[in-house]
Amino acid sequence: SAQDVLARFEALPLALRQAFLRSVYFAELRAGGREYNDLQGPRPGSYLRGRQAIAALFPEGAAREGGISMFGPSGVRSVGGGSIQLLAPGGQIVVGVQGVAPPGSAGLIT
Repeated sequence: SAQDVLARFEALPLALRQAFLRSVYFAELRAGGREYNDLQGPRPGSYLRGRQAIAALFPEGAAREGGISMFGPSGVRSVGGGSIQLLAPGGQIVVGVQGVAPPGSAGLIT
């Protein structure tokens, strides 16, 4: 039953649940973008699918504050060659300052 599936999912370690939800979230955003451009598809010219994915993972009533700001030599790196995902649903992501050349260590490096 759906309740059994949910119970099994909730029994998984938090990191595994988060990774799964992120993969579903990004897959839905990608599919929504493709639907937008598919004139023969179910929702041409509509981002409804993507907006529904955003609303499901980040409900309107939930605390959605904060952003990610990186200035100067700050950076995010993947030492082991993995991918990097930054989510800031209630804020923005700022990497650097306009008109200021950052050092080589700044930014997102995978």
